[in-house]
Amino acid sequence: MSKLVDSIFYQSGKLLARYCLWAAGSARVHIEGEVYLPTGAAVLAGWHTPYLLSMAFRYYYLYKIPALSFTPPGIVGVEMRGKLDGFGLRTEELPADYIGNPAGAMKRVLRGLLGGSLVVVAVDGPYGPLHRVRPGAWWLARASGCPLIPMGFAARPALHWPRWDRHIIPLPRARMAAIIGPPLYLERRQSIDEGLLAELGATIDRLTQRAWQVVDAPASQQVLSVPASVSRRGQDFSA
Repeated sequence: MSKLVDSIFYQSGKLLARYCLWAAGSARVHIEGEVYLPTGAAVLAGWHTPYLLSMAFRYYYLYKIPALSFTPPGIVGVEMRGKLDGFGLRTEELPADYIGNPAGAMKRVLRGLLGGSLVVVAVDGPYGPLHRVRPGAWWLARASGCPLIPMGFAARPALHWPRWDRHIIPLPRARMAAIIGPPLYLERRQSIDEGLLAELGATIDRLTQRAWQVVDAPASQQVLSVPASVSRRGQDFSA
């Protein structure tokens, strides 16, 4: 029975990822901050609410760089692994909060970074609290010397999954925006304190607010565009 349940959750996660890729493929897309898009290893950091949008964005626009992300333990992690597999990412499972040692998974992800991969992190996931930054993304950036790139996403029209993070699920022909912030770096000996976490949260909030401004603008004021310098997997989907 356990294997059957795991299979159901895994396949449901993978199906949702495939749907999001299909929906994103028909979206009208706007990208700002394209000069900050990585060309190699980096930590991509955003909120958990638009996690599916960030994964679709990575699939279409950063497809030349291998990527990985974390999954939580248990049935939630099984569903998450299905999503990440559907988006073409490798996965590393973290132990439950306050149980076990996450160092092993973090070190394996760190090796991926040092090997040239992207790491996509929802900094308030996988269980929240909503919009409260955890230190993992900063730890990876500091240990690897790689940039941490904050990002904000929005889509309209879209559904919101009825769970703690209000997952955004884009509808076909949606308006989507991806706003990329300047890369951030930490020195090896720099401490990761509450002020640094709050600063990152404020930066992601600002980028997210800009993304919503773009997709919520009146039709007469909307200029949705993908810069010519940004290549996309397959055909251009800004049409």
